[in-house]
Amino acid sequence: MRKIGKKVVVLAVVSLLAIPLAYAESLGGHGECARGEGKHKDVFGEELGLSAEQKEQIKQHREENKGAVKELHQQLKAKRDQLKVELDKPASDEGKISLIVEEIKALEGQMIEYRVDRILEMKEILTPEQYQKLQEKKESRKKEWMKNKSGRKFKKHW
Repeated sequence: MRKIGKKVVVLAVVSLLAIPLAYAESLGGHGECARGEGKHKDVFGEELGLSAEQKEQIKQHREENKGAVKELHQQLKAKRDQLKVELDKPASDEGKISLIVEEIKALEGQMIEYRVDRILEMKEILTPEQYQKLQEKKESRKKEWMKNKSGRKFKKHW
């Protein structure tokens, strides 16, 4: 029973830590709109009233940091996969599990540091009013996402 309880706690912690990261990734921009492609090409800049210089600075920061975040996501996914494999074994090695969990926590710590750095960079580029508007848009998006997510829970997919 003790081993099962530890496994449940580890899975719960990993799951709880993954949720904010998934949300942060969705705000970080990986769609065509966030990359400045498609029909919503300049909606972000127009809604915040960005100058050409601000747009260029934001674009430059995104380009500079694109590879780093992608690498962190890949490492984190690999470690989570390793944890799942170890937990699915009939005789799990608690030492290995603890090591993998520590590695996941370290990677998630790096993700948090990365996210804070990006927020501070945006605060340097945007005016206080633009930053406030950005926060409001993010909150609005989050509420819309949660509303849509909860609506999909019981829909049939056929």
